[in-house]
Amino acid sequence: MNIWNVVSQMLMMLAMLAVGYGAAKLHIVTQEGNRTLSAILLSIAFPCMVLSSVSAPGERDDMLLVWSLIAGVVLFTALPLLAWVLVKVTRIGGNEESAWETMLYLPNVAFIGIPVAGAIWGNTAVLIVAIMNLVFSFLLFGVAAIHFGRAADKKKVDGIVGVRRFPWRALLSPSMLASYAALIIYICRIPVPGTLGGTFSYLGAMTTPLSMMISGVNLAAMPLRQVFGNGKTYVMSFLRLIVMPLALYPLFRLLLGSCGIEILLPVVIFLAGMPCASTTPVLAEAAGLREESRLCSLGVLVSTVLSVVTIPLLYALTAWLGA
Repeated sequence: MNIWNVVSQMLMMLAMLAVGYGAAKLHIVTQEGNRTLSAILLSIAFPCMVLSSVSAPGERDDMLLVWSLIAGVVLFTALPLLAWVLVKVTRIGGNEESAWETMLYLPNVAFIGIPVAGAIWGNTAVLIVAIMNLVFSFLLFGVAAIHFGRAADKKKVDGIVGVRRFPWRALLSPSMLASYAALIIYICRIPVPGTLGGTFSYLGAMTTPLSMMISGVNLAAMPLRQVFGNGKTYVMSFLRLIVMPLALYPLFRLLLGSCGIEILLPVVIFLAGMPCASTTPVLAEAAGLREESRLCSLGVLVSTVLSVVTIPLLYALTAWLGA
């Protein structure tokens, strides 16, 4: 896919975000309705998109699974370390260091990463990101939740009981169960009936429009001056969307350059440059960190809007670098 096709994809996503924003402003979708849309996305659309990636008949490459897992472990180990360094170097942390650091090391794998990767590279990319999402879940529900919990301890605030421990039930969510099922189907080469595969495909196609409309509704819930008036969110977004993927490029070029799976390197670098994970403010709120939760909400919205520009740029840069 050339750069203009990627730009076209991102403009379509921006239009979907605008539809969500307009629907909220016109009171077509309320915040309560937005929570219902989020539930449909996480429990139906996203799982079906993952399952549709392994429903089409064709050859299965076992090394794709192995290398995707390796890439996931390396990526989601490197991101927190790099985030810690960048926060210290740029000094954007202040009293809310946990918020800025967590926003940097948690990319939006599910809402943005999987649908955009699928639009650019097809079902193989969806499968790669779904496999890596298994590793990401440990980072999200383990490292990030505990990180916010410790920050809450330092500030002597009380959050939801158990946030300082790994929430194992999160590994049994519909999205995770779909990823496990996709792995089993892929590894065991289980044929999926055409009717069932088609159903997965149609329902999974809702993922991109739903995710962007949800972002638009969230954007409409805050004054635009408040959303776009915090200078630190632009610094964080630049680091998250551009600096981090380019900083990790040499490592993954060395690791994946000769793995024999041509699509893997660009997908991994692309994933490293996604906007902030939409669950970040939820984790901060659960720990009782209200200000951190507000900052994370701003960071998610600003980085998501800016990613419409940066994703095509990142695609062009990685293509130029030979990824």
